[in-house]
Amino acid sequence: MKNYIILLITILFTSGCVSLSEKEAESKILAIADNQEGPSYSNKEIKNGHFYHYVVCNYYQTLPKEILAFTKLKRLTISFNKEMTSIPEFINKYDSLYELNIIYNSVTKIEDNALKIPTLKDIDFSNNLLEDLPSSISSLDKLEELDLSKNKFTTFPKEILNLTNLKVLNLSKNQLSSLPEEIGNLENLEELYLRGNPITELPDSFKNLKKLKILWCDDSKLKNFPKMLCEMTSLEEILINGEDMTLPKEIDQLQNLNWITLNDGIVDNLPISLGSLSNLENLHFKNCDLSKVTFHASFRNLDHLRMFKIENGNINAFPSFITDLDSLRILGLKGNKGLVALHEGLSNCSILEALTLDHNSLKSLPSDVGHIKKLHYLNIEGNRLTTLPVSLRYNKANLAILYYGNPWQWLPKELVDNFETNTGRGLPPGEVR
Repeated sequence: MKNYIILLITILFTSGCVSLSEKEAESKILAIADNQEGPSYSNKEIKNGHFYHYVVCNYYQTLPKEILAFTKLKRLTISFNKEMTSIPEFINKYDSLYELNIIYNSVTKIEDNALKIPTLKDIDFSNNLLEDLPSSISSLDKLEELDLSKNKFTTFPKEILNLTNLKVLNLSKNQLSSLPEEIGNLENLEELYLRGNPITELPDSFKNLKKLKILWCDDSKLKNFPKMLCEMTSLEEILINGEDMTLPKEIDQLQNLNWITLNDGIVDNLPISLGSLSNLENLHFKNCDLSKVTFHASFRNLDHLRMFKIENGNINAFPSFITDLDSLRILGLKGNKGLVALHEGLSNCSILEALTLDHNSLKSLPSDVGHIKKLHYLNIEGNRLTTLPVSLRYNKANLAILYYGNPWQWLPKELVDNFETNTGRGLPPGEVR
């Protein structure tokens, strides 16, 4: 028993406390910051008596060289140091580091040989002031994830074009106007995030990204929906914008697609073939002009659709196929001033949980809306409603209703408990019956 207790104490000590040399190094690091620990500091980890993850945050102008005492380090985070402008070469002394996070600093330069750390698999340099990368990054043949979002890149950093094992690349919120033809060399890329860059077109080689599953390219300067995407049959998510967001009829080739978001463009028509996307779960139009669109009956075949949204879509009629979607959980029709009525039959959407209908021109709601048993959120603000269906009494106890900004005249007595009697909040000024 005595030996067992000694062993247990030893395990607890080695898993929760670092060696004396690492403890001394940490004391010196904290002394540089006047022994202040930033809020991220608590994320440090200790395993087997050594620092496994260490965090240098908030109070540092330069990276303390004492961190090299942490010889077993696997993860290093340097964060929220607003006066730190460069990363020194000496961090390449680590021989087992697989994750490097240099985030929310003011870093403009990473020394040329700093990234000669062959074990690196995950790099996050987001939220800095970087305009270029050191050439040493091109030698990281084990690198799988690279986040360069929210920096100052004006040209695509070609140093990463040799990283053929890269699976995730995030370049969102930079100033890229184009992509190099060589981007097609990143043959193992699965996720690509280009949001918020003034990119005008995708190069022809883009279709060589045969393993790409996720493409986010909204808030860009694209002219139209790139037809080449229909050849990339591994795609599962597309988030994109452009002047002309009309989908090509070949969209039905993307049978793995489960999410489409189209933003900020004109959609002249939706192809009938859209209805054959049997795995589609989320379909979202935001700030797209859909005034000329016909919602084909074939769309009722989208029997895995869980979310359907049209925000500021300029539609004038309710898409009738919706009432056949018994898989739908979220329906959002918002900011469509020409929309004055919905169809009966929404109760067929038996598992619908959230119904967002604010800022349309609705004069009434379908009489069966209260029979949607799972419905727990209803937003009807900013319409022309004067009353509500009595059927809402059936689930009023579980239903949150946002109702301001309607010219209420009367409400069914069965619903009055759900509303405050303050006429300044859009409630009936007169009789409730």
